[in-house]
Amino acid sequence: KSLPSIKFDRADFKLGDSKSLPSIKFEEEDFKLSDSRSDTLSIDQLLSVSEMDDDLKGCSSKEDPANKAGDTMMPLPITTSRSSPLFPPVNSVRDLGNDEKGTIPCDSSNRSIQTATSKDCDKSDEEYQPTTVAPQDINIKNVIEFLEYCTSSETSHECAETTTMNALSQLIQIYLYETDATDEDMAEHMHAALEKVLSLIDKNHNNVPIVTLCVRALMAFTVSTDGGKNVNIEACNLVIVYEVVDYVVKAMNANPNSCELLRYSMKLLRNIDIASPDTANTKIVQACDFSGISRIIGSMYAHPQCKIIQDDGCALLLSLCNDDVSNRRMVDESFGVTAILIALDTFRSNESVQEHACGALQSLSKQENISEGILSNGGLKSLFVSLSEHVQCQSIARQACLTLYNLFLAKDRIGEKSEETKIDDVHIGAMFVVLERYMESEDVISCVCYVLRQLAESEFNVEVMRRQQNAAMLLGRAAETYPASCKDLTDNIVELLI
Repeated sequence: KSLPSIKFDRADFKLGDSKSLPSIKFEEEDFKLSDSRSDTLSIDQLLSVSEMDDDLKGCSSKEDPANKAGDTMMPLPITTSRSSPLFPPVNSVRDLGNDEKGTIPCDSSNRSIQTATSKDCDKSDEEYQPTTVAPQDINIKNVIEFLEYCTSSETSHECAETTTMNALSQLIQIYLYETDATDEDMAEHMHAALEKVLSLIDKNHNNVPIVTLCVRALMAFTVSTDGGKNVNIEACNLVIVYEVVDYVVKAMNANPNSCELLRYSMKLLRNIDIASPDTANTKIVQACDFSGISRIIGSMYAHPQCKIIQDDGCALLLSLCNDDVSNRRMVDESFGVTAILIALDTFRSNESVQEHACGALQSLSKQENISEGILSNGGLKSLFVSLSEHVQCQSIARQACLTLYNLFLAKDRIGEKSEETKIDDVHIGAMFVVLERYMESEDVISCVCYVLRQLAESEFNVEVMRRQQNAAMLLGRAAETYPASCKDLTDNIVELLI
């Protein structure tokens, strides 16, 4: 295993008249590695890496002139050949709900905040991009062995970080069903993989790239075989048993400006919440001394242009606030209403964000004091805009109308005159579209009739209603279909229109 030797003659060194540097001429056979050295190193050989010369350990990115072009490179692992690295890394795995770095131009003219970082979320992190290894070459048992070495090794050579990150990347690829690993193998090694990943978080808690990959691996465990469209309920329950929520919230608290880490953290929490909402909500609320809710909201404030964080954040707040007065109060005290409204205004064209944001506001607006806070933050206008732009989506239309109903009840309760609320043709027109499309939903239709009756207090709004086609007919149909909840309201509106 000795290093290769180079033989040359004195005549091989020649200085030119221009005093150029000497050149060395040699033949390919002058370089010979010992036949006893194979292309694949064993774990025992791996442990001897730290004893090798520093020249063979790879160079750091700071010393590589290629990095002047802006590329981020990790220390290179020792290789036995150009085609077979010691720890073959993998391609960057697919992100669930990837939004192309998560940036969408923010447009919230009626609401402004100070973000925790001046960087856009697509620039706040340099994602680890390992080189390519064919999926069939990745063996789950070998990956677990490498993770065991990473968690137990006390060596501090420059390749340790790259070794850990490559092993984690391969684990992620396995559990996102991008390799030949079978479901039986994945289930068999799930416990061991979880333990190793959590140990790595404990050991490398100050290393943001490694912690990010650990969270990414935990998120991958919760993905089902359909490529991420649904969650693996059994794996999610196992993740909950291992107290992963506490690890994740702790990582979020320690790295509030890392958009990449927060994206995977929010997706992981969301998957767990889908699989077991009651248990997940309790774990999130109680995580890290009851800081789970405030951390979700803080992540939304820190990265208002990241669609994944905003969408998953609104979805988590919707679940947390559903029929839970205590959680609604914590969300309100953590300024969650403003965070949700910012998401609603920023991603107006995204149906998923709109649905979850309107749903969260609808749940929060059931509390009298919180509904007043939504009004004072311009929520009425935001909801009318959402309804008019997504009236074709029944779920968004339903949540928006129910929330508007709660807000107009709050206006009446605090004595704010509805006649001062002026709504344009587009937004009032959306209310009549709801009457036309969703007549089968009594709660929605009755809420729309109540809101229209409140708006009819303003002569300006009445003129707008008169310009709507078939307004009287639609109101009459609502009264005929649901006389108990709608007739009195619609009769008053029709009388004003006439």
